[in-house]
Amino acid sequence: MKTVYCFAVADEQDVIVPLASWLAAREAWLARGGQTAVWLSPSDDLTLLRPDLPSLPLIAIDFPSFTDGRGYSLARLLRERYTYA
Repeated sequence: MKTVYCFAVADEQDVIVPLASWLAAREAWLARGGQTAVWLSPSDDLTLLRPDLPSLPLIAIDFPSFTDGRGYSLARLLRERYTYA
C-alpha cells in the first residue's frame, strides 16, 4: 500500500506534491488557486500521470543519488515520448 501524504497549504500557495497525493486527490489539487506540480520518485509509474501532463506547470523528479539513472530515464520519457516541455 502506498503512503498518501496530506498537506495543509494555503489555497493560493504553489506546491509540489508526490504522485501518490496527486492521484489520491487530483480534483482537489486542480481546484486550488495556487499552482500544483507533481514530484516523481524513481519508482513511480509515469503512465499514471499521462492524462494530466497538459495541466501540470512543473514536474519534479527525485534523484536519490547522483549515480541513480532512473530519474534521467523519467526525464527523457517525459521529453521524448510524452512531449512534455
